Amino acid sequence: MKYFDLHCDTLCRVVDEKSNLYENDFDIDLKRLSKFEKATQTFACFIDDKFKGEEAYNRFFKLYEIYKNTDFGNVTPILSIENLSCINKDIENIHKFKELGVKIASLTWNGENGIAGGVNSESGLTDFGKEVVKQLESENITLDVSHLNKKSFYDVCKTATKPFIATHSNSFTVCPHKRNLSDEQFEIICDIGGVVGINFYNKFLCENETDFTDLFNHIERFLLLGGENSISLGSDFDGCDIHKSIKKVENMPIFYEFLVKNLGKSIAEKIFYKNSALFFKML
Repeated sequence: MKYFDLHCDTLCRVVDEKSNLYENDFDIDLKRLSKFEKATQTFACFIDDKFKGEEAYNRFFKLYEIYKNTDFGNVTPILSIENLSCINKDIENIHKFKELGVKIASLTWNGENGIAGGVNSESGLTDFGKEVVKQLESENITLDVSHLNKKSFYDVCKTATKPFIATHSNSFTVCPHKRNLSDEQFEIICDIGGVVGINFYNKFLCENETDFTDLFNHIERFLLLGGENSISLGSDFDGCDIHKSIKKVENMPIFYEFLVKNLGKSIAEKIFYKNSALFFKML
């Protein structure tokens, strides 16, 4: 089984709990990931809204230090930034982050940061934010619209010239949480050739006792909207509350077989690996 996950917060747990990426008791470690036929894992440098300016910039490098000094073995890592407040109001830092290997970046977390507004904000993309979007595209860093409010999302639609993605967002129709995507938003991402990672967080699935069926409900909705080539995985492992039946990466082969049984092998392979791999030209 091949596995491609667009989002986890394991780097933060490793730093904050003084652990390591190779082996731990978190949702993900490299030892378990290496057991898959092929595994590509996106590791997010998550910048909480409590970090501002230079503090946010320094937080990025604290997380990056772990990433830089890790031997990933046969696991393919992707480095992402969740909340570009860490550019510290200096657009030139985007080039620096690109040189360090950043491939994906979200503009915000839940608040606003002088670039755009997250779901707990009503502000849209600022003039500086428009320049940030253009700079990300010029550096070939993929824009992640997860966490944006609707105003900022649609401002991005008017500004972006390249496909963007939502690394860890679900269907608002299935679960009306403000972090989830409306049908229209999902269709826009599909139409421009982007991908959307299904998030495992209980609150975004809208059930207190979630299992594979709840994940499947979101996948089924996105399939009805024509998303066969756009649905991916964005687990949010190590960043949220996830029910025990789907928590931890060792449960992913069981989920894969569940999708094979209900959707067929071709679609299961697309969701688990091919859609993301094609987007990032890694096939």
